[in-house]
Amino acid sequence: MTRRRPVTRETLLVAQTPAPSVSDNTGRPKSGGSGSQKSVTDKALPLPPNMGKEGTHVDALQAKSDELDRQVFNTQRVIAEMEKLERASPLEVSEKMRRENRKKLDQVRARLEEVRRERHEVGMALARARSRAQDEEGYASPLWLRRVTG
Repeated sequence: MTRRRPVTRETLLVAQTPAPSVSDNTGRPKSGGSGSQKSVTDKALPLPPNMGKEGTHVDALQAKSDELDRQVFNTQRVIAEMEKLERASPLEVSEKMRRENRKKLDQVRARLEEVRRERHEVGMALARARSRAQDEEGYASPLWLRRVTG
């Protein structure tokens, strides 16, 4: 015995709308003509539940640094996949697809350099914030001695 749901106007509209094109031959989502679209690697992750309003500046910078590390790792993985397409046989990949892939690869590499630069800046800010927090706590590092002159 089959139970069929009644057909309503909404279900017809949903069934008639075409599904968006998921991917091209590389298995990645197709990109439109505009370069302003964000890729999967550009997405900022939400803060973890334990990082609420009461988190310190050092914790926020550490979370940002971890997020940038993940972005670098994911971007490097995308670059590796795109380079596989570069090395593919001419019988498997057309020259037009290779040219498009080279352009995309250059864009992804430029984005990787931006993320690395930002990661460096956040790392410097994190080091400064940690030393400032240690100074406020009165932690004396055994490596550095301050000379008291009077």
